[in-house]
Amino acid sequence: MTIRSNLPIISSMEKLYTIKETAELLRISKATLFRLMAEGKIIPLKLGKRSLFSEEELTRFIEDLKRRSKEGLT
Repeated sequence: MTIRSNLPIISSMEKLYTIKETAELLRISKATLFRLMAEGKIIPLKLGKRSLFSEEELTRFIEDLKRRSKEGLT
């Protein structure tokens, strides 16, 4: 008996980073990270009460910073 699912097959799991790890990677304080989250500039994944950040979200955030910097919108 084969069980079929509508879920996509995940070929490789994406790394998720904690608040502490994300702040360290971005070289900012946790307080700054919380502010960026409150402003909607970086969006965490919620797992229960935990906030985790995907590599995709961190890449998007950094690319947005680069774009805004080039446009003089920092």
